[in-house]
This record gives sequence, C-alpha cells and structure tokens, in this order.
Amino acid sequence: MHIGNLYDFNSCYGEAEPLFKQSLEILRKIYGEYHPYVATTLNNIAGLYTEKGKYDEDEPLFKQSLEIRRKIYGEYHPSVATST
Repeated sequence: MHIGNLYDFNSCYGEAEPLFKQSLEILRKIYGEYHPYVATTLNNIAGLYTEKGKYDEDEPLFKQSLEIRRKIYGEYHPSVATST
C-alpha cells in the first residue's frame, strides 16, 4: 500500500490527492509512462475524483490508465478486462 491509499482509506481526500500526484510524478520519472505502477496510480487518482464527485476529471484518467494497460499487456489480458 502506498501512502496515498492510507489517506484515502481514512477519507482524508484533500491530503490524499497531492500524495497520489507526487507518487505519479516519481513513478513516471523512474519507470516511464507505460508501466503498471503508473496505470494503477492514475486509476487511484481517478477513483479519488469519483469519490469526490469530480466526474469530468476522473474519466480521462481512467481512460489513460486503461490505454497504458492495453499497450503493456494487449487487449485480452485480465488487467485490461478488470480495469475500471
């Protein structure tokens, strides 16, 4: 569990968002754009936005996460099929 999830589970959404974004920035620098950790973090941020009712902000992140998974795994992988 990374620290963003810790705050998320405690419903401290305002504190979780900058930590998720910081995590995303670090992961992109270390692994590049097309890595499962990047896809997962994008999905986590999108989920946070969903919880906050920011539907116009969550959808692009969900789509970006899905696209990364498709590029990494191909269309017919369980990680793609179970993406939110």
